[in-house]
Parts: sequence; C-alpha cells; structure tokens
Amino acid sequence: MSRGPVVTGLGCAGPLGLGLEKGWEGLRSLRRPLGRAFLGTRVLDLEGWKEEEGADRSRGLALAAAQEAVLRTNWAGVSPDRLGCTFSSSKGGIRSLLEAGRTGFPNDFLRQYYPDSAGSLTRDELGWKGPSLSLSAACSTGAASLVFAALWLERSECDVCLAGATESALVPLVVSGFRRMKLLSKRPLGPAPFDRDRDGFWMGEGAGALVLETEASAKSRGVEPLARLSGWALGNDASSPLDLREDGAPVEGIIRGALRRAGLGPSDIDYVNAHGTGTKLNDRVEAKAIRSVFGDAGPWVSSTKGATGHLLGAAAAVEAVYCVQILRQGWAPPTLGLADPDPDCGLRHVPPEGTAGEFRHVLNLNYGLGGHLSALVFSRFE
Repeated sequence: MSRGPVVTGLGCAGPLGLGLEKGWEGLRSLRRPLGRAFLGTRVLDLEGWKEEEGADRSRGLALAAAQEAVLRTNWAGVSPDRLGCTFSSSKGGIRSLLEAGRTGFPNDFLRQYYPDSAGSLTRDELGWKGPSLSLSAACSTGAASLVFAALWLERSECDVCLAGATESALVPLVVSGFRRMKLLSKRPLGPAPFDRDRDGFWMGEGAGALVLETEASAKSRGVEPLARLSGWALGNDASSPLDLREDGAPVEGIIRGALRRAGLGPSDIDYVNAHGTGTKLNDRVEAKAIRSVFGDAGPWVSSTKGATGHLLGAAAAVEAVYCVQILRQGWAPPTLGLADPDPDCGLRHVPPEGTAGEFRHVLNLNYGLGGHLSALVFSRFE
C-alpha cells in the first residue's frame, strides 16, 4: 500500500456550522443548513467577521478554517521555510471584484480579488514561509490543493503543508449564471442527489482546511495522525464544458487511478462520498462509473451536498474533512433529500438515518465545469 502523507489537522467553515465540531454535529443531525437563503446556503456564524474594511468574505472563511486546522499540529518546532501552503479558490474574491466595480477600485483591490488572496492571507497570518501555491480547478479545486500538497511532501519540498479551499460566491452574477445553465434546484425542500425527481443543486459557501505532513515529521513532534491521504488522482473529461461523458469512462479512470496509488482494490473501499450534485445527467453518469469499478454490491455511497449545498471550489476540501471524520467516528451520513432513489443510478445508498461501521478506507469524488475530475482516498491511520 502507498503510505502517503498523514492528516494532522482539520478545519471547517460551512453552512452546517462554523468549526469542525459544529459542522459535524450539523451533519449528524440530518438537517438542512440553517443559513438557507434565496441565493444559497451561508455560514451564519461568520456574519460578524471583518478583517478590515472591504475585506472579502472568502478570506474570512479561509482564515477561520485554517486557524482551526493548525491548532493541534504543534508546528512551532518546524522551520518556517519548511511549512508550505496550498490554499485555493475557484473564483477568488468575487464579492470584492463586484463591489470595486460599483464603488471604485481601492489600492489593495488585487490583494482582495486574486484567486490566491485567501491563501496568501492564511500563509502570512500563520507566518509560514515555505512553498506557496493557489490554483483553480472549478469544483475540484480543494482536491487539487490536497494533491499538490501531497506531491510537495513526497518530493521533500516541505515537511508540513496547509491545504484547502474557500469559496464565497453567493452573488447575483454567479447565481444567474448557474440558473441560466439550468443547474439550480427549484425544489422547495432542497436538492435531492440521486433521487428520481432531482433537478439540480443549491449553491453554498464555505472553506475546508487540512494539515498534511510526512509521517516522520508528525512522529518527531509527537503529533498523532488523524488519518492518511493514501491515494489520489486528477483527470479530465474533455467531452463537454458542462456535462460528463455518457459512458462514465473518465470518472472510472480517476477512481481506478486513486486506488492504484493507494495500493487498494475496489473491495477495500467502505464508503464513497460522491460528487452527487443532483443534476440529472451527471448523477447518472457518476453512478455508472461507480458501479463499473465496484459492482452492483459496492460500498456505501452518499452525497453530503444534499446537506450543505454545493460549495463550488470549496466542496472537495470540506468533503475531505468529512471523510476524515467518517473514518474517525465510524459513521457515514445519508444523502439528505433522497427519498425515491433513481433506478438508473442503482447505488448502495446510505440509509436515511446514516450508517455506523468500521470504515478503513473512504473515497471522495468531485468534478468541475470544464472537465476537472478528482478522486481522493483517505485511510484510517494504523
């Protein structure tokens, strides 16, 4: 089995609650986000945050998640130039961009708007001076950040790396774009991934952060790993800027690639956190790819986007945090809103009350507009 880096810190800011504990409690409660509004699901606890006048909200979400993630890592003993950061956003500070267009451009406008603004803020606030990178891969952005962090650690370019993603794009311009593409759910009770009557997703905002490091680094500082990022794969479905290829082959390819890197077979995976946005075609294609790899009696499957909404560029990072929690807590959440499973999907859905079990390896899948594909395998630390 590939060893892969270990996870030593987790942080989360999402519509189910600010902080890992509140977010996980919200997921366990099987309820819709408290911050549901016309434009999407919001992080209510962050309403009073303001780093400075005009600071973009995506930066506040990033900083909240990052600060929580590094609390238990005891990184003070690591040289600052060995502390890396891959913290990203698919849209950057779009709120600041729109506000600047309305009121005029301040001198520090680029610092607020650039896609790397949240990553730069977290890096500078923490005083981490190692390699730094922010990238954009649509809804696979958070996963890509984790992959690049893992590669840096593998190549010994740093000893510890903060990886994650943030997104706060609940503005009429972006909402209108998704609505024009007919991707947003009109269901009054919310989206229903894999349901026969699904019609799209709710947008949401949030941030997820993970501290990754080599096992040797964690051991030298007496930090107990929470899990291991044992496998990963990034890919591309170039068939359409919007839809997945009907036969699901590109998605199947990244799943198999992540399993190969982890040194695992399909029967080793106990749970799949699916991309599961609730759109008609993509849910069906994703389900087909999952069945192609795992068979009809495969692992438990659910989509947490039914509970959080679709957090866009932050989705994969927040769901990675949930995957580590599933390994630690021995409980997998259901797909909220799934009442009448679509027979064309044919997955082994987590039951409505969730399911407890001994989860050793879990798979997280995310895909983005433009063909970005990602698969991450998290394993229990042993």
